[in-house]
Amino acid sequence: MKYEYVINSPCKINLHLDVHNKRRDGYHNLTSIFQLISLQDRIYAKINNTKTITIVGDFDCSLEDNLIYKAGKKFYNKLGIKEEIDFCIEKNTPSGGGLGGGSSNCAAALRLLNTIYNKPLSDKELFDIALSLGSDVPFFLGSGTALVQGRGEIVTPLNTVKGYHVLVVNPSIHISTAKAFSLLNDAGVITENSSQNLGCIKDTYTQGIDNFSNFKNSFEIALFSDYTFINDIKTIMLEEGAAMAALSGSGSTMFGLFKHKSDSQRAKDRLTENRQYKIFIVEPLEDFPATEKIVF
Repeated sequence: MKYEYVINSPCKINLHLDVHNKRRDGYHNLTSIFQLISLQDRIYAKINNTKTITIVGDFDCSLEDNLIYKAGKKFYNKLGIKEEIDFCIEKNTPSGGGLGGGSSNCAAALRLLNTIYNKPLSDKELFDIALSLGSDVPFFLGSGTALVQGRGEIVTPLNTVKGYHVLVVNPSIHISTAKAFSLLNDAGVITENSSQNLGCIKDTYTQGIDNFSNFKNSFEIALFSDYTFINDIKTIMLEEGAAMAALSGSGSTMFGLFKHKSDSQRAKDRLTENRQYKIFIVEPLEDFPATEKIVF
């Protein structure tokens, strides 16, 4: 099948993630810095004549539960027209590892559709659809780096700090978000939100990678005792010169930031001894890729 459009769908890491109180809607408030990275999936699309949404690719859920499908349904419903799109996804991002791959795919599908139909929906309308589909999805409609608050609905773009390499290690073990939050509650590490802390987080980011070791992920304390191998990955990264190493999201993916690619390669070589690990050396991105029209 020949597709007419393509868009890259990069994932993210959480440079900082502080979990706060539980809200009335059941979600937790959080304060986080999301950073887009060049580990990415690729989504193709073409308009069809069958008046359906189809998806070809490797995904571990039913069609109706796929976030790309849900994005398509909501987009067409907003336009008030019948669905007419074929998608194909090439997956590179490990699923369920705290990298937001599914959320990125969802946002990429929305951006792709809006481009195909000459941008009938405003940024606000796309944002509202994105938030209805997942807490992480709105970030993937904006800039490459952002301060994210609330449950994900408050997204403040930041100027991207560059000049480092990201070693991403996925242990191929899924930790459910529900279990991660349960362990978080048991560990008693949920903090209060404050404007003072917010100022410190912004200052730490703008000061650059040498200060990123002051960031934290609330889930680390909760998960390290039950999943000791995650802490072992972090230790190896730091031993090989990472400026910081941390859990992304609620895990199980770990990442390390390195000034020198040779140091990240040395850490990768050590970690490759465990053949279950999926390991990537990638870069931070400062913007989202645009939709491209395929020329045959």
